[in-house]
Amino acid sequence: MARYTTQEMAINPNEDGSRKQRYTLLVGEHLSHEQFVAAVAEHSGMLKADLNRALGIVAEKLPLILAQGNSVTIDGIGTFRAGIGEKKTRKFDFKRGKVEAPADKRTYSANLQIDRIKFKADKGLIREARLHCELSLDHPVTDSLPLSQITTTREERLKMLRAYLKEKKYMRLCDYKTMTSLSKTSAQREMQEFVRDETSGITSDGSGPSKVFILKESFEEK
Repeated sequence: MARYTTQEMAINPNEDGSRKQRYTLLVGEHLSHEQFVAAVAEHSGMLKADLNRALGIVAEKLPLILAQGNSVTIDGIGTFRAGIGEKKTRKFDFKRGKVEAPADKRTYSANLQIDRIKFKADKGLIREARLHCELSLDHPVTDSLPLSQITTTREERLKMLRAYLKEKKYMRLCDYKTMTSLSKTSAQREMQEFVRDETSGITSDGSGPSKVFILKESFEEK
């Protein structure tokens, strides 16, 4: 069963004055590559070695096709295509006048690169996920509040975080923001403080959008 939260929005109320609701699906268990392959093998009866080999070939061939400016559609999953942008080092130099932009735009291609892969989910994938999804309301929350209006203390929020991690194994920044009603900036600052504090028992894994917070294996709550 998937859990979700509902949050009242303070801005742009409905015509009758009531607050609009924002719904957020909470991330449950994260499946690693090995766990996903094991689940598919159990469902299909295929050998994990064969699945790993097939997925490896897809991962090897897909970027080569996208690099040619093509898009790729995998039935039941979705469509992939690449996007381009300026190389960060060149953009940095242009702003500071260290490198002059080429007068002939045809030579500018050397300063561009593929910097993202865009994905659009297949309607069939969305439909199948919807058919198999049962939703359960978690803890409804209100709008993000300034720290001066937050009723929980930092220590109480740390205990809430530890309890969550013991059950769910990991948490994203957006989940912590939702759970505590802190603003994104305050939630991020507090999480960074927890990670730096060796006694908190909190550490992080990954970076950027994929960064998650986990409980240290050696941590024992006193």
